[in-house]
Amino acid sequence: MSDAAVTAAIARGDDEYSIHGSTDINGKWIFDGETTGNYIQISVHKSGYYDSKIKFSYIDMGAEHEVKDGKWQPYGVEEKIVLRKILNPTRMVSNIESMAFDYSIIATNVLIGFDMEKNDLVSPHGKGEIADFYIEFQSDGLPPNASKYSKLTVTYSTPLGAAYEVPVSAQSDFKGRYSVECDKFDAAPLIFVNRVTESGRRKDRLGQKKMAVIRSRCKVDEQGRLKAA
Repeated sequence: MSDAAVTAAIARGDDEYSIHGSTDINGKWIFDGETTGNYIQISVHKSGYYDSKIKFSYIDMGAEHEVKDGKWQPYGVEEKIVLRKILNPTRMVSNIESMAFDYSIIATNVLIGFDMEKNDLVSPHGKGEIADFYIEFQSDGLPPNASKYSKLTVTYSTPLGAAYEVPVSAQSDFKGRYSVECDKFDAAPLIFVNRVTESGRRKDRLGQKKMAVIRSRCKVDEQGRLKAA
């Protein structure tokens, strides 16, 4: 990808500084800089594509990175960043970053609706109006720092409601899918459990590498077949 604008944000102590440039005819950009911090973040921008970025933290990566001759090792590493085309953008929900909510357990063993368009719980728990799916909390009743068991179950608000899991595009600002794979939808609930076992704490969650595609607000034809969602 030639002529893409590239910025390297390089940590320097508690601050950072930036180096700017653009990719050459082969889609490459080479830079070097001094860092007394522990990370470098590379951001790429080009008209017609979603912005992408990659961040590497030398210290977090562990002992494989050592300093030799004043340089983090291995020195001269080549990293690949992929840009995704902006094809036919349609507003589906709020920006995915704003979807990273963290609700305390409001009530247990009760179905609570969530409105994906409003990005909020349905009244009386929030300002949502239409339940795209329901969440149900279960726990052992102990405070979060002492709890040994909690469970979150996601079920669907319509007979044809369903979901499936997909990997996210970690580098791109557009982390979702260009299209839906209709044959992958499954009506089984999504279940996330947090429990303490003899071997330690176990968390069942999507994490940062997966996302759930949820089908809701389904419309059917006269034969009861899915027409739109």
